[in-house]
Amino acid sequence: MAAADRQLAQHYGVSADVIEQFRREMTEGVHYHRATSGQIVYLDAGLTAVEDALGLEKKEGGGAGESVQPAATISLLVISRVHPNPHYVTVLCPINGPVTIRVRDNQKLAPRVKLRCQLQDGTWACIHHGFAPQKTPLVKTPNASREA
Repeated sequence: MAAADRQLAQHYGVSADVIEQFRREMTEGVHYHRATSGQIVYLDAGLTAVEDALGLEKKEGGGAGESVQPAATISLLVISRVHPNPHYVTVLCPINGPVTIRVRDNQKLAPRVKLRCQLQDGTWACIHHGFAPQKTPLVKTPNASREA
C-alpha cells in the first residue's frame, strides 16, 4: 500500500484499501505517476477518478455561505525544473512562462510531472494534495521587540 493511498484515504475518510483498489484499476501515466524512488504521485485525472469512484459531486454553483474558487484560477502546471532546495520547483505557466513555486518536498517530483496550482494574489501556489506546503513561511514584523 502506497503512502499516497493512505493520504487520500485520510483526506476522504475512507479505508486505504479502497483507494488502493481504485488505483489498481487506473492507468499508470494517465491517472498516477510512479516516481524514480517508486513512490506514487496522483495526477489530476487520478484525483478526479477517485472522487468519481467515491461518488463525490463537484459543486458547480455553491450554496449560501460557500466560497467557490473560479475554475480559471486553478490549473495543472508542468514541472520544468526541480531545484536543489527541497521546497521549490519551477513550473511552466501558460501566462507568465517559468514560475518558481513552493512545495512541501520536491524529492518525489520530476520534470514533466503536472502539479495542481492556484493563482492567489497574482502568484501561483501549489495546492496538489500531498505536495502543498503545510504552513505559510514565517513573516517577520518590523516592530517586533526582543524582550526576554
